[in-house]
Amino acid sequence: MAHVDMPLPELRAYRPDLAVPDDLDRFWSDTLAEARGHPLDATFTRFDGGLAVLDTYDVTFAGFGGSPVRAWLHLPAGNRGPLPAVVEFVGYGGGRAWPTSGSSGPPRATPTSSWTRVARDRAGRSGTRRTRTRRAPPRTPGS
Repeated sequence: MAHVDMPLPELRAYRPDLAVPDDLDRFWSDTLAEARGHPLDATFTRFDGGLAVLDTYDVTFAGFGGSPVRAWLHLPAGNRGPLPAVVEFVGYGGGRAWPTSGSSGPPRATPTSSWTRVARDRAGRSGTRRTRTRRAPPRTPGS
């Protein structure tokens, strides 16, 4: 069970005193302009995961600063139309693993005929420790 340091009514009413850096708006406008300044360069490589009901793709695209981001794309087998999607952002405790594993694959959430699923690696992981990318830490407002 979760441990909290305040009763629920106090948590709901809590309003922290947040210091907003003077350059916050400029930071985000510059960061978004930079992100739009490089191509997405998305690739979709079919992966045979041995699941007859799913089409699985190994996806790579350019993320922040052009760093490669990897993900598994699971689609209902044979479906070629647009579908709503669930995007899973794997936490810092792991990566996307194999497409059939419980950490990112069908045992946790299986696409049906009406939706698809994307399980992406956290930034800099790209699946395994051996393929991690190294880059400078991201800028933050006020730095």
